Amino acid sequence: MKLTVIGCSGSMSGPTSAASSYLVRGQGGGSILLDLGAGTIGNLQNHIDPLSLDAIVLSHLHADHCADLAAMHVYRRWHPAAPGTPIPVYAPADAGARLQQLADDSACEDYSPEFDFHVVAPGDTVSIAGLDLAFSAAWHTVPAVSIRVEDRVGGGRALYTGDSDLNDELVAAASEADFVLAEAAFEEGRDTVRGVHMTGIRAGQLASRAADVGARFTENGTLVLTHLQPWTSVEKALADARSAFGGEVSVARPDAEYEI
Repeated sequence: MKLTVIGCSGSMSGPTSAASSYLVRGQGGGSILLDLGAGTIGNLQNHIDPLSLDAIVLSHLHADHCADLAAMHVYRRWHPAAPGTPIPVYAPADAGARLQQLADDSACEDYSPEFDFHVVAPGDTVSIAGLDLAFSAAWHTVPAVSIRVEDRVGGGRALYTGDSDLNDELVAAASEADFVLAEAAFEEGRDTVRGVHMTGIRAGQLASRAADVGARFTENGTLVLTHLQPWTSVEKALADARSAFGGEVSVARPDAEYEI
């Protein structure tokens, strides 16, 4: 399974990256997109034909994770090669209603030629083109899920936290993964509110606690920090995460690719 970073800036697009979006391709040929934040559809076209995606999976409906759903609608409706069949969209709330807000479309627009919307909840599982998805509860300000993806052919498992502060459900999900892509938007000592984002330290604690569970993730596992806001120090986030977790820790960059 290959995970490609399409965009990784937190809370908005930044000077060097679009907002959140991650392309996952399985060894069996399936491809899904985890989130579709502001500015991401442009870079997505450098990696894959958006019309060839098998599904779009949204961790939640804040604009920095779903705003380019409006651009995808335009792409799938007006592209000369548009397939004319809807692509499944999975989200923890009504993504169709959110798209109407983003696009300022009328209430009679149901997007059915382009999208097939599904609401998912913690505990749900979905199989898409050889990729098995499991959803866990996130701790955020709106309905949100973390997403674990397993390649049924290659066997690799990746957890994408979405936006979430550290919680027990996230630890349990991470313990069953080989690779953890964890948001770390907040900075330790600066951002004290809880229930919104993790800091570098809490992302490191997530990986450390997952390794302690002894399920699948180990101290040799890979932790990649993402969703850092443009004003959050990359160096501090890295140092803080490494102080809590002894395994491999890095920071996501646009176009980075990970084999899992």
